[in-house]
Parts: sequence; C-alpha cells; structure tokens
Amino acid sequence: MAQAIAAAHARHGYSIHLNCHSMPAVASSHATDFPVWCMPISWSGNRDASTSSAALALQGLRALEIARLPRCRTTTRTKGVELVRRYGKPAEHRHSIQLEINPGST
Repeated sequence: MAQAIAAAHARHGYSIHLNCHSMPAVASSHATDFPVWCMPISWSGNRDASTSSAALALQGLRALEIARLPRCRTTTRTKGVELVRRYGKPAEHRHSIQLEINPGST
C-alpha cells in the first residue's frame, strides 16, 4: 500500500487513499467507544480533518449520496482506523479517508 501511494504521489503531486469497508448496523462492545450505537448507513472519517482535507471528505460523502445511500454523514464517534492515520498527511497532499457502508440498511 505504501508503495502504491508513494508512486501515485510521485506521479501526480498528490495522492488520495480511500479505505472502504462495511460495518454492522449496531456497534459491538469491542468495535467502538460507543457500544450499541446505531450506525448510520454510511459515513466518512478523516480523524477530525487530520488525514484529509475537509473538502475531500465532503466529496466522499457526496459520492455516497449519488450512489443513493441516504443519511450520509461525517462522524466523530468513529473517526477512521490505523490506515488513514498512517497514510493521511494532507499538508503533504497525501489524503486518506475511511468510507463506511452499513450493508444491512441499503
């Protein structure tokens, strides 16, 4: 992953890493600091804008909305995991966003 991101950055002067995966409809006790939290259908996390620009995170949400996934939003409860923290350096034009989809609600 690091090599692919570095190659994209070298070629284009910026990189965008999307960490996409699914989540359960209700958070389990070990998955978040907010157990039994009802998860939205989809959301975008960039660790409080520390791993991507806020504008890019909003574009990610718009893409989910265009895909007809309602109730898209950013969240502060689940901010993004290790990969976005590791690869996101927006000051260096290296953006990383976590996109989550709750497949049970689509």
